[in-house]
Amino acid sequence: MGNGILSNSLHGDIDQNFQNIFESPNFKRPRTWMCGVDEGTEADESFKMMINFRKDNDHLIIFHAFSQSDEAQASRLGLQPRHELIRQKYLHELAHFEVPSHQFLLLWEDRGDRTLRETLIDFLFEYEDYEIEDTQRTEPSVPMQERKKPDFLLFGYARHNFSADKSDAKKLGSVADLAMRSVRIPSIIVKKPITAMGPRFIIFAVNASALCKKGLEILLTMLRPDDKLTCLQIIKPKSTAIDGSGHGNTNNNGTGRGSIKIDSEDHAREFYERVLPTVGIKEYSYIAQTISENVTVSQALIDYTNEVNPDFLALSPRASQELSSITEIIIKAVNTNIVLCKNSS
Repeated sequence: MGNGILSNSLHGDIDQNFQNIFESPNFKRPRTWMCGVDEGTEADESFKMMINFRKDNDHLIIFHAFSQSDEAQASRLGLQPRHELIRQKYLHELAHFEVPSHQFLLLWEDRGDRTLRETLIDFLFEYEDYEIEDTQRTEPSVPMQERKKPDFLLFGYARHNFSADKSDAKKLGSVADLAMRSVRIPSIIVKKPITAMGPRFIIFAVNASALCKKGLEILLTMLRPDDKLTCLQIIKPKSTAIDGSGHGNTNNNGTGRGSIKIDSEDHAREFYERVLPTVGIKEYSYIAQTISENVTVSQALIDYTNEVNPDFLALSPRASQELSSITEIIIKAVNTNIVLCKNSS
């Protein structure tokens, strides 16, 4: 499906995807969440965010990449390897949150000579053929044919190491942006903790494109009925509306890739004001904000998000292997958690 505006003839089919989404079989099915961990606080925040999103029947994957050679010195000194200490920590956390042992997997991978990014990407792309030895499990492992590729990824955000060189990055948090570029899986970059289990406030950057409509469908599968959702459209005169990934195209004719003409505002408003009341979210709104010529679309989104201070900012990146530079600017500049509503198909 392209990025263009959807015709009125498709409204009925699309609306069906959103009606009472919290009662749909797709929403009720078990989902698989994957969280990358290490010894850092960013990983701990990411794990707790995963617990916050988890439903009772969901499955959890906790992934850790380590270097066996780095652990050899600890063994020679009679110390317990760090990767074993991390394993024990998260087994304790899982027991604390009463996650049944048949609903989680601890996947510890020796990265060898690979960078952390390479290890993670290899794991995700080869997931179906991945063999696991998990001696810490108290119940039989889930058969390989029943394991599924993660539906959602969560990673911590290493504030001080965000711009670390790809080849030197050691912590998962420091390569959160890099690791998630090459996988078409909806992802969460965790930048701050949120209230334990209370309602969450989400801003979703939208326009009239099919890309954003699909992004909304993905986002809603992650939410709860008591969450608060604001669909925000940034509009720049003689240019284009934000496309959900942070992009604005300055072509006056609005014909660039993924671009939406200024007159699409009415179409977006009509769609979101029609659909939002049907999805089952108790508190929702659609907001269109027109900005001046000297303000960029990305900066307007950053300023609005930081002023309102939601729990999450959701974006719909284009289905490509690399995030755009504008999306990266937004990820770095906003003071909240980021949801990338990537289409996995």
